[in-house]
Amino acid sequence: MMQRRLNLLLLGVLLPGLLLATLITFLVERRQVHEDLYDEASFLLDMLNATRTYTDKEVRPLLKGDGYDDQADFHLPEVPSYASRRVVELMLEMTDDDEGGHGRWQGYKVHEAVRTPMNEKNLAAGWEVELIDTFDGDDAPQEIRGKRTDRHGNDIVFLARPIVIPDGGSCSDCHAKKSAAPASMKNLYPGGRAYGWLAGQVVGADVVILPLTQARDDVRRSVALLVVSLVSIFALLFIVLNAVVVRDLARPLRTTLRATERLSLGQGPVEELDEEAKAEFGLLNAAINRLGRSLRRSIELASRHVGQDEPE
Repeated sequence: MMQRRLNLLLLGVLLPGLLLATLITFLVERRQVHEDLYDEASFLLDMLNATRTYTDKEVRPLLKGDGYDDQADFHLPEVPSYASRRVVELMLEMTDDDEGGHGRWQGYKVHEAVRTPMNEKNLAAGWEVELIDTFDGDDAPQEIRGKRTDRHGNDIVFLARPIVIPDGGSCSDCHAKKSAAPASMKNLYPGGRAYGWLAGQVVGADVVILPLTQARDDVRRSVALLVVSLVSIFALLFIVLNAVVVRDLARPLRTTLRATERLSLGQGPVEELDEEAKAEFGLLNAAINRLGRSLRRSIELASRHVGQDEPE
């Protein structure tokens, strides 16, 4: 009975504890994974902007020369946005898995979303236009984080920052007026609409898209590992406690109960109980032994008196 109650008590405590620990771990892991994704997206955007600055200040002057004219050659690597995008694209194509696996950057995408792009690949989608409008509005944020479902039905998270035309930057050389743009660039992008841009204007948004599939798999593995670990610990604890209770509590208690029952019936124990038993059982057995000896002496004295009082 005692062992059964102990088992029920352990199950009543350990099972809710396991469920609570699993839930808390899942929520914490999911939040941490999202934060890690946003940190990686922020790193990509920082690298994107750093590459733009480097190209504008150190590469572009070498390729541009004294300026554009009708005969000047236009080189894509001198365009800060092109250079930065190519650097990030090349990095995303790399993999950390030498065996041809998916790699760290699998599924990551960086999109330079623009309302009126020079290259149609950079045309902002509907939801990206909403981001640009938000960046161009009053009290515009410097960064937008969010979660959505892509056109394939996959859940993604994204991080976006505005593309602002710098004051005095190189963008005005090609995008301020169409007539001032190099002829070779207009020939390369005959359908380009990226003209009339002004300093300080928000023309687009850099958007990093990150898949949630791998992150969710990581969360599931972490939670599964925790559950297996806790179940193993709880099972070991359950077994050990049951063994200890049976050896050090249930068995000595049953022996003591049997001896007490014999005393209550006036039979007395067959042999004295172990007074060296563990914990308080030794003291209890000693007290029962004293009680048994006192009872036997009382019975013996009573028998003698009865024998003396009988008539001859």
